[in-house]
Amino acid sequence: MIDLHSHILPGVDDGAQSLEDSIEMARAAVEDGITAIVATPHHKTTRFDNYKSDIISKVKDLNEALADRDIPLKVLPGQETRIYGEFVEGLQNGEMLTINEHTNYVLVEFPHERVPRFAKQLLYDLQMAGYRPIIVHPERNE
Repeated sequence: MIDLHSHILPGVDDGAQSLEDSIEMARAAVEDGITAIVATPHHKTTRFDNYKSDIISKVKDLNEALADRDIPLKVLPGQETRIYGEFVEGLQNGEMLTINEHTNYVLVEFPHERVPRFAKQLLYDLQMAGYRPIIVHPERNE
C-alpha cells in the first residue's frame, strides 16, 4: 500500500518535529501495511515554504535513516502546495514537486476558510499543462 499524503519529514512543517518522530511514523506505517509513503510538506503557505531541493535532500536523509534501522519503507518526494497565481509556472520551471518528482500528479491545497475565485481556472490551467491536480482536504472547504 502507498500513502500519498504524509508529513513524515522531520522539522519542516506541522508534522514530524524530530527524526525520532519520523521513525515512529514510519514504523506505524509499516505495521499498517504501507510500503511507500510520499512526503508532502506544506509549501507556499503563510507559515511554510519547503523548496524542491530541500525536500529531495531531506527525503534522501530519511530513507538512509530508515535503512540504517532496517525499516522497510520507501519515502518518496512530494509537496502539498497552497494555491497561488504562479502555480503552473512553478511546476513548469522546476521549482515545485509533483508526486515522486517525475509524475504529473500534484497536490493542491486551498486556504482553509475559502476556495479562491481563481481556483477553477487554475485547476483547468494545470490540466491543460498536462498535470493531474489532486485537491487535499476538500472537506475543509464549502
